[in-house]
Amino acid sequence: MATIARNYRRNAHTARFLMAFHTAGGVAVDVPAEDSTYETPEHNGGGDGMVEINRGRVAEAIGSAVAPVRDARSEGQVRYMNNLIAWITEKDQAAGDAARAWTDGVTGAGKWSYDKADKFSISAWIDRLKAKNAELNEAAKAAPVEALPAVDGALPVKLDKSGKPMGLYYAVDIEGTTKFYRIKPGRKADFYFIDVQASDEFHSIRNVGTKAAIVKAILDAGAEDCMRRYGQLLGHCGRCGRTLTDETSRSIGIGPDCLGKM
Repeated sequence: MATIARNYRRNAHTARFLMAFHTAGGVAVDVPAEDSTYETPEHNGGGDGMVEINRGRVAEAIGSAVAPVRDARSEGQVRYMNNLIAWITEKDQAAGDAARAWTDGVTGAGKWSYDKADKFSISAWIDRLKAKNAELNEAAKAAPVEALPAVDGALPVKLDKSGKPMGLYYAVDIEGTTKFYRIKPGRKADFYFIDVQASDEFHSIRNVGTKAAIVKAILDAGAEDCMRRYGQLLGHCGRCGRTLTDETSRSIGIGPDCLGKM
């Protein structure tokens, strides 16, 4: 450790080089506590063996070696990219994984650019993500609706004034992540229209295996509990989706009118 500390204190160039090497090897090196002198006869030509150490210069050199990569994207752009990738992943896992890997790679390299002609253009990548999401949405609309595989039990049904089933709202953990859904039963048994919520938008899920897993997870957790949890987490009634403004209603997760109908 004495040799490492000594070499760090020689000059900024040496510090930057060794920082990368020692960090990779898991070696921690401290900035000197104060300005001082250090005896290094083997590096000082056998002279008086004293080298001045400037604490500020050493700290600056080490700090520059580990400066974080700059992300040129705004918070809104980061959030929008993440939402688009989540929507794509819900419909096409492979496409979503590829989009996530590419986005993370560009971010890690600090290559995001505002130049639309650049390969790593922020706006161009967002446009590509939007186009892919739209493509998958159109494909989902064109796909035939299939019945769910057998699931024990059934979700609650809410009917409108004309007797048509309406959507109910659920929050449930899927593979360790809390997901939010709007689910409406079809006119036939074992049919459900399921939309996953991302921000304020809902995106249709067509894969019957995925839908069956969602319904089973809600039934296992308790459908009413999942509706209440939706309201508690998002501040919207788990039965009708309207905003909850009353403190008691927010704590319950269901509005007073809907609570009387459950």
